[in-house]
Amino acid sequence: PICVCWSVSSTSIAMPFLARLFLCSLFALATRQAAAQDPFYYSMPGVKQCRENYLPIRNLTECKRASQYFAKRHDLPYILNVGAGGEDFACIVTNVFADRRVNAMQWKSRVRLTGVTAIKARDSMVCKLVKYVQGETKAKECPAGYATITDTDVCEKAAGALGLTYNAAKNGHAYKSWAQVCYVNYLHWTTNKAQSWSTVQVNSNHYENSAFLCQINGAAASTESVVKSNFILSYAYKKFCPLGYVEIKNPAVCKKASEALVIKYDASKNGDSSYKYIPTCFATYIDNYTNKPSKWSTAQVNSGHSDQSRFICALNKQRNLPRIIIGRMGVDACPDGYRTITNANACTKAAQTLAVTYKPAYNGGSGSQAVCYVSYLDWATEKPQAGYSTVQVNSDHGESGGYICRRTVAPTRAPVPKPTRAPVPKPTR
Repeated sequence: PICVCWSVSSTSIAMPFLARLFLCSLFALATRQAAAQDPFYYSMPGVKQCRENYLPIRNLTECKRASQYFAKRHDLPYILNVGAGGEDFACIVTNVFADRRVNAMQWKSRVRLTGVTAIKARDSMVCKLVKYVQGETKAKECPAGYATITDTDVCEKAAGALGLTYNAAKNGHAYKSWAQVCYVNYLHWTTNKAQSWSTVQVNSNHYENSAFLCQINGAAASTESVVKSNFILSYAYKKFCPLGYVEIKNPAVCKKASEALVIKYDASKNGDSSYKYIPTCFATYIDNYTNKPSKWSTAQVNSGHSDQSRFICALNKQRNLPRIIIGRMGVDACPDGYRTITNANACTKAAQTLAVTYKPAYNGGSGSQAVCYVSYLDWATEKPQAGYSTVQVNSDHGESGGYICRRTVAPTRAPVPKPTRAPVPKPTR
């Protein structure tokens, strides 16, 4: 990198030796940033997502730690500048060039904790390596980029990193049909979070209210964002598609989706056999222990989808995510890209957008838990129920309530280049 940097800097105006050496260190930083398994890295400017195995940093402590890591590892004078952010924060590097070069002196590059709405086009997200994660409830596999844990010592470390209780006395091989893996049991049926009696162990008796604990597999992705599948199955027992996906109504698309998911498509089962729901593409007889189709599963477009069925959902390639949404029922958080609403006026407008009755008389509570939410959601669809559901700003949002969330970052569009004019020749004498 020294030779490359020297040639780059020498093509510009003459510089003192130390200045060239400093710019060289900056260029070397961009090269080293691509190395896998770094505990911290920053994205390309304008990219508001982290690559696989990494998560954005949203608190001051970790942002300071990342700043210290950059300064120590790359010998750069990073300066932590805590901005006046909004409700949700993000750790960023400001004033980053397209090739990820930074310069603390000339370009005023800084590590900064700021509100997500204040992120600019030349800012980069600071991301942290996530070594251990909890997999999806009932899924007998780990997320992309992670692998199962079978070693008891590693399992104990993973439990500690995730704030879970490890119980070595429960290690064993109690169910011979499944493999021994590290998992957490007795997850809450609505929030999928560990309860006070949940434990972590290496065993084979991981039933449907359990989730694998997974470790990074050592091959961090080179892309800046996670590539999503074109077709997926919906949540267990739920009649809606996850955020970023849409229901499929077209039989031809349903057939294509079923083929991608290796599910038999049966057009003879298409129809409208239930008055309660709208016909949509779904799969029958999903194994609740593996979260995967069984040999009896078929795909069809119908309204008669039972609790053992799953919607087949297509990726929303339009990326036109709504500005206001209702978060998952019983989950005290908003999904990535959205933030909570605590202001009563903003809550009123959000209720109007969602066409749900706002009840200011129900406002109450205090602190960070007093948020705008909708009560009494339907269990299967997680949608408001006419005559029952209301919107309010309060802290008593129970298991049947859902946060009302506002989009924080608008979809980014590729910059449109400005037209260039042909040079006008000067008159000759």
